[in-house]
Amino acid sequence: LEQLGGDPAAQRFALALSRSLAGHIAHARGDRARALEFLTTATLEAPPEFVMLSPFYSRAHDRFVMAEINRELGNKSEAKRWYDSLVEGYDFLYAPAARARLSAL
Repeated sequence: LEQLGGDPAAQRFALALSRSLAGHIAHARGDRARALEFLTTATLEAPPEFVMLSPFYSRAHDRFVMAEINRELGNKSEAKRWYDSLVEGYDFLYAPAARARLSAL
């Protein structure tokens, strides 16, 4: 993905996907710090209507994983920030789990 050619917007999109994927791989391997590094630097540019209507473009899964990692590391305020980002709006798929985690913090 990082080697994808094309216009600059396509290259930035591919880089964001690459960082997201690398973050999930690092998390699966148990490297939480590296996972956070990759996930927090994955910047997916998209029109606002895409972000509001698509869990893919809003990076809902990435944000939930960042919340989980921060919770696991004891970073409660950072975990709360990411969980809070999932309880309102169109990311309804993650809202129940985020609410449950928030109530347990």
